[in-house]
Amino acid sequence: MGQYLVVVLALTFSIASKADGLKFSKCEHWQKNTLLEAYETSVRRVDNMIAEVKSLDMRSVDKKTKSKMDKALSKLECIKRKLPNSHYKCSSKHNDSAIARTIPILGNGVKIFMGYYDQRPMFRASTLSHEASHKCNTSDRVYYYHKNINPSDDADSKWYGVAGFYDWWFMRGVCIPGYTC
Repeated sequence: MGQYLVVVLALTFSIASKADGLKFSKCEHWQKNTLLEAYETSVRRVDNMIAEVKSLDMRSVDKKTKSKMDKALSKLECIKRKLPNSHYKCSSKHNDSAIARTIPILGNGVKIFMGYYDQRPMFRASTLSHEASHKCNTSDRVYYYHKNINPSDDADSKWYGVAGFYDWWFMRGVCIPGYTC
């Protein structure tokens, strides 16, 4: 019995320590719990994406694409740093054009609209990393995953600077645009 208590306490401490910098405003208990669950999934998935990018075989990839993948890796590492410092501000309003919103680069606030809670759990987690990516200077120019647009089909080759690109990786797995996706 005692060994199980130690494992549970260690697991609880581990999860709590990852979320220590998180703040919540105007959130009901159930909203906070939903956000914490999504946050934990988001952190794990971003860690996995970083590991996947680092393990890619880039030997047959041209220098320009390698450079873009390095920039994407830097964005992922930035997202990883920004996620634990987020300040989630729950809104009781629905927004027809967004389920979450943040001001790029500035501060750490992320406004969460009621429609967020209607989404599937993995999509909620992806949304938190998407919003964190804006703190790393990404734009909303293209929603690759949402509109089922393959990143390699994008006429603008700066996919690494688009938040929707990380949604694609989050939901579909890491790939090399122009090579494996």
